[in-house]
Amino acid sequence: MNFKHLHIDELLSTHDKLWELASQEDLPEFYTLSAGFQKNGRGQDSKQWESKKDENIVLSTLLSPKFLLAEDIFQISRCVSLAVINYLKEKKLKGLSIKWPNDIYVGKRKIAGILIQNVISGHHIEKSMLSIGLNINQECFDSDAPNPISLKQITHHNYNIQSEIGLLIQHIAKQYVFLQNDPLDLLSRYHQNLFQLEKWKKYSDENQIFTARIKGVDSFGRLILEKKDAGTEVYDIKQISLILE
Repeated sequence: MNFKHLHIDELLSTHDKLWELASQEDLPEFYTLSAGFQKNGRGQDSKQWESKKDENIVLSTLLSPKFLLAEDIFQISRCVSLAVINYLKEKKLKGLSIKWPNDIYVGKRKIAGILIQNVISGHHIEKSMLSIGLNINQECFDSDAPNPISLKQITHHNYNIQSEIGLLIQHIAKQYVFLQNDPLDLLSRYHQNLFQLEKWKKYSDENQIFTARIKGVDSFGRLILEKKDAGTEVYDIKQISLILE
């Protein structure tokens, strides 16, 4: 597919810069800004994303999903997470999953993170900003992140970052069509790819550590957990943490 793509060698944040550009002019859907290096890359909960210069995919892209009701906002996360999963499946990777809400794992190691921010107008979503950090060629990680891994560490191949950006955007576009035409399929595939689905694991909330298993994610993007001997509860993103073993 054809999409407008601006690459900047170095900046503070692709996410912040693309918001700035979008506020100055009416950008088309899938307008994409990538960077060789960002000094202040952000992940969920304002966490920093480590990426060495010119070694990984670091990008933000713009959607205008005005067909989506505000109450269906989590469908954007499902769409983008599945796009990254399918992109990596084309590289013959095994053991791929989505760690709720939208981190991408290979086995028990994180290969990609996704940050999404939306603008709501009335009852619909006016704009969505998707920012993706995807580890491609980096082989040494210096931060205290416990479990990063890159595509090159798995396949032992080196990749052209600009070419891979094009392939990734194509996958996002494909899932975006599903979002518009077959949202139930999107929901089902997101569920099937959830990390640790139906497995008894330890979790922590503000009160305690407990054992539970993931039953799914509701329409609002909340995690549904079945606790041992304590029924089922739902949790928002900042209310619960999986204890990685």
